[in-house]
Amino acid sequence: PMPMEQAIIKYPSEHRPKVIYTSSEGTINITFNPTDTALEAEELPDFVEQMADILRSVQPIRNWLGTEMVTNCSGLSVGQIRFVAAGIDGNLYNEMLLFIHNGRVVIGSFSCLEADLEVWLPVAEYWVQSLSVLPPSIYSTNEKGMTTP
Repeated sequence: PMPMEQAIIKYPSEHRPKVIYTSSEGTINITFNPTDTALEAEELPDFVEQMADILRSVQPIRNWLGTEMVTNCSGLSVGQIRFVAAGIDGNLYNEMLLFIHNGRVVIGSFSCLEADLEVWLPVAEYWVQSLSVLPPSIYSTNEKGMTTP
């Protein structure tokens, strides 16, 4: 889990993702952010395209790689948005995942330095395929993302 001090710097908005995992160097990040946006499954493809339009208008995008809808091995419908954007330490590969959980959109993201993309792209692809929605846990989650009984 990314320490809160680092999360505040890397994601300065008060609306930073709720769950952020990072590599020890802070160069690989995976986030999940449940939203309050209610959506039906058949509305997800249009929502993904709307999000892509917003991203293209507000992000310093260096290379737009596109959008795609996939159904992963657990049967979850996932919208993907991929692009390379300028970052502080160099260009960053970004992959956003949008899926529906309990009738609400969840936005996930994977990012790594563009220079490391060849190594990390298989991980991003595996992440999409391994994603599944689990029933509620009996464990609570603390602010650092770890579970406690």
